[in-house]
Amino acid sequence: MSEFLKYINLTFEIWGILFCVVAVIILFIGTKIEKKTRNHFLSLFLCLAADLCCNIGGLLTKGKADPTGQVLVRVSNFGEFFFSFMMSYLFTLYILHILGGKSNKRLTVWYIIAHALIAFSEFTVIATQFTGWLYTVDGNAMYHRGSFYWLSSVVAIGSLLSNI
Repeated sequence: MSEFLKYINLTFEIWGILFCVVAVIILFIGTKIEKKTRNHFLSLFLCLAADLCCNIGGLLTKGKADPTGQVLVRVSNFGEFFFSFMMSYLFTLYILHILGGKSNKRLTVWYIIAHALIAFSEFTVIATQFTGWLYTVDGNAMYHRGSFYWLSSVVAIGSLLSNI
């Protein structure tokens, strides 16, 4: 990626974070928002802001082979996967809340599916640090997709299908 495109990406990431901050402020100013709904939106926006920060960290430290760059690239990539999976989970919980929440017995199976998907996806992110399933970081602090990268897409699609 050229330096110019890198800075365009960084600009979009920063605007995304600012949007999240504004949305969180509006959530606290809004008086007619149900507390549980506000908490769902708050957690989604904070998770998105954290994901964007990790993406910025990855963009800024990619290719820096010094020890600090190595650690920051690993932390950034871990955070990007962790928070993106978490956003899918939080969105699913929000949809289930709209449909009736935990008081609706017919939704119990969907809560179980949501919990199972997040447990599996976060397990794979943690295991990737030792196995390279989803991604690896080479000696030049460059990210490379792992042999089981497709699992991240399967989890995302599974999460989307569970919301239908």
